[in-house]
Amino acid sequence: MPKRSSAKSYLSAVLRWIVNSTWRVIHSTWRVIHWLLAPIYTWTMNWLEVSAAVRRARTKARREGIPQDCILRTWEGEITPTPGGSVAVMAHFDPEGTVSPDLENYLRSLKAEGFAVTFVSSAPVFHEKAAARLQPLCAKVMHRRNVGYDFGSYRDGLRSLGDVSTYSRLLVVNDSAHGPFEPLGPMLARCEGSADVWGMTDSAEPPRHLQSYFLLFHSRALKHPRLLQFWEDYPCPDEKIAVVQLGELGLARHIARLGLKQAALFPFEKTREAFLKRMDASGVAPRPPRAHHALGESEILWLSQRNTPLNQTHFYWFDLIDAGCPLLKRELTRANPMHIEGVEHWRERVRARFPSYGDKAYDAGNTTTVLADKGG
Repeated sequence: MPKRSSAKSYLSAVLRWIVNSTWRVIHSTWRVIHWLLAPIYTWTMNWLEVSAAVRRARTKARREGIPQDCILRTWEGEITPTPGGSVAVMAHFDPEGTVSPDLENYLRSLKAEGFAVTFVSSAPVFHEKAAARLQPLCAKVMHRRNVGYDFGSYRDGLRSLGDVSTYSRLLVVNDSAHGPFEPLGPMLARCEGSADVWGMTDSAEPPRHLQSYFLLFHSRALKHPRLLQFWEDYPCPDEKIAVVQLGELGLARHIARLGLKQAALFPFEKTREAFLKRMDASGVAPRPPRAHHALGESEILWLSQRNTPLNQTHFYWFDLIDAGCPLLKRELTRANPMHIEGVEHWRERVRARFPSYGDKAYDAGNTTTVLADKGG
């Protein structure tokens, strides 16, 4: 009887070992498969979502035509564009029709550098008193229907300029960034000569492209007869995910087809290299990101060492400021969608790097200047 009991115990132990070992093998195999396939699955789903949005935008444009009559009202400003001079188009949107002190500071900076700015707002409301505040800083103030996001505003602003080939420089910007934190003159001087189109920053996400919140076109680009054809063909999509594909990436492909050279003032590789050097000097160790956890320097270092094409205006914001980039994205400071640690100290970092930039220019999100007078 004891021998039979001992045999049963031995058999039971062997079975448990087999079951546990099999489970461990299955679990480990699944983890490896998940690690390999999860990025492919995520990329595929994102690609399908973007492709569907692009198809919807193009189909709507074919059936209904590209929206044309979007301008609601225009006010002439106090600055007159001159042939051979510099012009700019600034796209603005705010659900309450407000303009921050930051943005007024931006307009003053552009005026100081000789740019005649066409200010194009897609805000739901924008009244006479709003335009009056901006007229001394602009050549023209326009209020339009909110169609096509920023690239729709760029299109209408560019149309109002007439023949852009008569100008020496065209700057296309939007209100998505704090700053500039210092005068733009020295930075703009770096844009002379080596490229036809400059961006403040570029994106390493394929296809390689300049980020559209700051684009400077020089005379060679402006004289190309097909440059503005991109905006005339822009279908003005209703979905934001289609704007990146048809707008930012579409413009990059268009510029490349025209044979124009593009360059970034703060290239992705240099910014990443600065980050890696700073981490090496600080002795930070890499650590894989964890789901539903904030991204600290260790996690960003882990991603950077694997050449992940990160958005440098978010992941490397500290190093961009250190390198002298005069703009910082509002989405980062307000929403921080990637949950990056330390962003809450952005004001202190800007103040340390650009001590002449006053606190009064900061937009804290609740201290904006209301320009859209709801009283009429």
